[in-house]
Amino acid sequence: MATETIYLKGKAKFVKVFQPDMKYNKWQVLLYPDEPSLKVIRGLQDEGIKNKLKQDDDGFNMTFSRPTFREDRKTGITTPLAPPIVRSADGKTPHPEAIQIGNGSDVQVGLEVYDHSQPGTIKKAKAARLKSIRVDNLVPDERYIQSMEAGDEIGMQP
Repeated sequence: MATETIYLKGKAKFVKVFQPDMKYNKWQVLLYPDEPSLKVIRGLQDEGIKNKLKQDDDGFNMTFSRPTFREDRKTGITTPLAPPIVRSADGKTPHPEAIQIGNGSDVQVGLEVYDHSQPGTIKKAKAARLKSIRVDNLVPDERYIQSMEAGDEIGMQP
């Protein structure tokens, strides 16, 4: 199974990379890709990626995620997965409390793209797993800032 890393740029919304989304138990980002990245996404769809490309008032978007664990179907062994790597534009890794990525931040998303077997068939498909986020232009998450100013010791709850 060959894995390659692909990078996409765009605007981010609903970024959950320091604390996983509790409902789905995954780290995730909703990406509004720039035009070159949209072309890459459409190419991935042609190769069988299952992520849904949607469109709303802000443009085309796609959600990319990373589960908090992986279960081996053959052995049943569960292995925890590390969260996505988060870096600022200068390449440094910020402390989670120092950065909460707000809606509209400019980001570069790194994806692990890999082949997998489709259950019940001999066909192969592609999948993409969130690997990293580089924040090029941070828009602070106002909800997090307000919760910290209100004296909430653990910050914004999901």
